[in-house]
Amino acid sequence: MKHVISGFALAVALVGLGCGSSNNVGLKPGINGCTSFTNATAPATINFGGNFGNIYDQPCIAVSANQQVTFSGPFSAHPLRPGLAPSQSGGPDAGSPNNPIQSISSGNSAQFTFVNTGTYPFYCSLHESIGMFGAIQVR
Repeated sequence: MKHVISGFALAVALVGLGCGSSNNVGLKPGINGCTSFTNATAPATINFGGNFGNIYDQPCIAVSANQQVTFSGPFSAHPLRPGLAPSQSGGPDAGSPNNPIQSISSGNSAQFTFVNTGTYPFYCSLHESIGMFGAIQVR
């Protein structure tokens, strides 16, 4: 006797296994998911990669005008980009103009000085769809 699995039963089984599911985090509130910001004293550092995986350890920080922020991690595995993450393009705002963050794809450390008040978003171009994005608010 042959066992025949109907198309419906197969589809239900595959859905139960998570086939076809997406890791996309969807649209988050705020700018790149930041609705509140943690005060960061100098020197401010945002770590990523390594033990942190595909996240920024402090995705939403607030700094003072003229404060420097260091991004520390493997840029070759987590290319940094300024601006609103593409997965967040329906968000409320792209952030303030003249974002001092520059695109970086190599090295392990980069420093940026935030002169003007505003909110400056950033993201990893490889992992933004799974939530690797954030913003720096300058007060």
